[in-house]
Amino acid sequence: MGNFISEKVRGVKDILKDTLDKRFIFIIIHLAAFALGIIIGITTEPTVFIFNYYSDNAKNYYRIVMYAESSCFNILLERIISNLGYFLVFAALGILPALLPLCALITAYRGFILTLTIKIFAAQFGLTGILLCCFLILPQNLITTIALIVCSVTFPSIKKRCDGKKAFVNYIFLCAAAYAVSIAGAIIETLILCPLLRPMNFYF
Repeated sequence: MGNFISEKVRGVKDILKDTLDKRFIFIIIHLAAFALGIIIGITTEPTVFIFNYYSDNAKNYYRIVMYAESSCFNILLERIISNLGYFLVFAALGILPALLPLCALITAYRGFILTLTIKIFAAQFGLTGILLCCFLILPQNLITTIALIVCSVTFPSIKKRCDGKKAFVNYIFLCAAAYAVSIAGAIIETLILCPLLRPMNFYF
């Protein structure tokens, strides 16, 4: 079992290196889409429905930070479920390079929502909201977005190294590893929130 995992880890490293060498342009496309989403979020006003929906999410997040009786692990559970949905979609779309524009569109949407979230937190909660975004929401969002990009652009590199069922097995392993990285970002968010920010809020 140990040899299997070690072999898979070495394979992931080689695949990532090959992806950076041969498919760097596709990574740039994703990053450009993410930046475009951020710009759209800054320069446009959301619809009333979207604004109200994310305002409710912001208020729920704020309550978890501010109220001692609330459980901060609800945030971790939401991240686990939300990230799983994103990774299932990106993994499916990543099999067909022709669907890259759709992946890039979702990446742009993530940039737009990130900007919208920061604007809502800043407008409703002032400096506290900005700090929450900078130290909690922004880092885990960036980690997840990078992991999703890796997930969506690596399948052609895997297919060059092996065919058929083995290619799909290796691709699933890599997507699972990328998902684990995104969950690590969510765990870091929870660890900063639970033992650090919540006690500071309650006692200071």
